[in-house]
Amino acid sequence: MNKKIIHALVAASFVASIAAPALAQTSTTTPTTSAKKTINVACIQNAVETRDSAIISAVSTHATAQTSALSARKSALKTAWAITDQKARRDALRNAWKAFSAASQSARKMFRDAQHAAWKKFNTDRKACGTQGMSDDTGDEGHDSQL
Repeated sequence: MNKKIIHALVAASFVASIAAPALAQTSTTTPTTSAKKTINVACIQNAVETRDSAIISAVSTHATAQTSALSARKSALKTAWAITDQKARRDALRNAWKAFSAASQSARKMFRDAQHAAWKKFNTDRKACGTQGMSDDTGDEGHDSQL
């Protein structure tokens, strides 16, 4: 009985040694699950174009709004300093700074909202392109947080 087991094991190892190279060759030619995914390049490029164009526009709008706020502040402060009554001058200076602060905060909020909307649309567009879950691009909304 031991001879039957030994012969069976020898025969099995012989078959395995013949079949192993064929199996190895088959496994290298079979695409992996990540290779099966096809990337719709035009779709993702359009999504990037849309997102980044919206962010560029938001940066430009933000810069214009901040420039306007600074110009208004400059004018209001110059006018305030021309007031001879100290109490009225202090009130005018305080009001100039308050107006600037409000305009600056409003511009920043509009920028953040536009930036967030651009990324939200991009994430939706990216899903439609079939690239959801791919880790090729590690960028996210946080990269634009310092703009």
